[in-house]
Amino acid sequence: MLTLFQLQYCPALYINIENFPNLWQKTLQSLPHWRHSKNINKIIFKHYKLNNNIIKIDKSENIALFPEYEFNQILALLGIMLHIKSLSHCINSKQIGLIINEIGKEKYRFCLANANFIIGNWPEGWQQKLPLEMHINYFRQVGLNFWLETINPNNVDLIKRLKLRLPKKKIEKNITLSDKYKPVAEILCQKITKEVNLQCYHLLK
Repeated sequence: MLTLFQLQYCPALYINIENFPNLWQKTLQSLPHWRHSKNINKIIFKHYKLNNNIIKIDKSENIALFPEYEFNQILALLGIMLHIKSLSHCINSKQIGLIINEIGKEKYRFCLANANFIIGNWPEGWQQKLPLEMHINYFRQVGLNFWLETINPNNVDLIKRLKLRLPKKKIEKNITLSDKYKPVAEILCQKITKEVNLQCYHLLK
């Protein structure tokens, strides 16, 4: 798990390298300890206009502290669940195979088995159509965008840092949550997290 100090002051520990300009990526790949460099942290703060305001997080915002593997798996699973109606009718076995390779057969079966039960009836607009090209980072980005809807929009410093953890990918349509459905969205996020890691799940409670 990341600490609050690391979340706030050490973005090099968790930033996805694909967010850097190409030239920077090549340079960083030749520096084995760049994630622990004070100078790299300073560069990230300046380039992405981060500030030192004290970040306070609670409940669903604790996803910001999750380790990289769990963070990626949870968001991928959430994104997949938000397409599960379409995926259950998908006949492209190659693309389904790519998804299963990333999250595993058990997790994919979990999504299929719980499609109609995880939160009851799906609110209108939550279930998405599949993109022309399915890629695991697409599902992660959909998952993150959905999760961000449960977070206080005034917590700008936290939101900026969360976005740095995934490679930037444009999504044609984001799901917008009304206040009425935010508690339901939080329950969905919790149930997905519980399926991946119990320790992470307890942080959300």
